[in-house]
Amino acid sequence: MAAVAALGSLTTLHVMPYLVRIGFATSLEESSLVGRILNFKEELYREFRAHAGAEIIDTAAVDVALAPLEIRIRSKRFLTRVTECISKASEHEGLQDKIIVTQI
Repeated sequence: MAAVAALGSLTTLHVMPYLVRIGFATSLEESSLVGRILNFKEELYREFRAHAGAEIIDTAAVDVALAPLEIRIRSKRFLTRVTECISKASEHEGLQDKIIVTQI
C-alpha cells in the first residue's frame, strides 16, 4: 500500500506487511488435538524460520498449544505461498476444521 501525501508533500512509498493470525477452534479438553496442533505449529515454524518472505512474530507461541500464531508476510507475492503452507500443514495434521485463519 502506498502512504498518502502528508500536508501536501509527497511521501515515499511504504509497503505494509500482511499479518495473518491462526487460531484454534478447540479446547484443552480435546487432548488428542493438542499434539497435532503442536506438530502443525512446528511444521510452520520450520517452513518460515529461514524464509525471506514470512516470519512467525512470536516464536514462543509455537510451544503453547492453543496460543494463536501470528505470521508477518512481507509482500503480497508471498501471501499465496504462506496460504498454501498453512493449508498443507493443516491437512497433514487433520486440523482443517479446527483452525481459524484471519488476516489482521
